[in-house]
Amino acid sequence: MIPLSIEQTKQKYFYENKVILASLKNSILKLEIKNQNIQFDLKQIVKEWKKQKIEVLDKNNYKNTIFYKKMDNLELKLSIKFLRINENFEDFEVKYIEDYLMIR
Repeated sequence: MIPLSIEQTKQKYFYENKVILASLKNSILKLEIKNQNIQFDLKQIVKEWKKQKIEVLDKNNYKNTIFYKKMDNLELKLSIKFLRINENFEDFEVKYIEDYLMIR
């Protein structure tokens, strides 16, 4: 399990023999692992939470904070802990994320 804290800059994380490049731009969390790219659309996730009336991430709704993605030979599990959102009148953008990434 890798704790990630990502703002608008590209960051490098190390896990076992893997290098993980992570970045957050335009509310898209991008991960590059072993030359494979995977993306999580955080804006879409927040919109789904709004539909479900989820305003606070806690033990009552933790299942809604876990997302799975499969790549060629990797399985990823992203567990979102915290998001910082910049809101304006018409739209919003995710500016910061804290989460846990599990790789199998």
